[in-house]
Amino acid sequence: MWLSGRDFAYNIRLSPVSGRPIRLRIGGMTYCMDVAETVELANALADAIDDYQKLPPQPASTERTEQ
Repeated sequence: MWLSGRDFAYNIRLSPVSGRPIRLRIGGMTYCMDVAETVELANALADAIDDYQKLPPQPASTERTEQ
């Protein structure tokens, strides 16, 4: 089974009175972060995209993945 981020609803909320005011909800999981953690996550995602774009093209797979 493959799950993709597009299979889940997501939202971002602010809770200013909390010690970790930024709340990222994906599917049934909520991640609470402070500003520094949020910036670190954004940088890590941007780095992952850069790394992915530098990969050589993969040949088309002939393997059947769905049954």
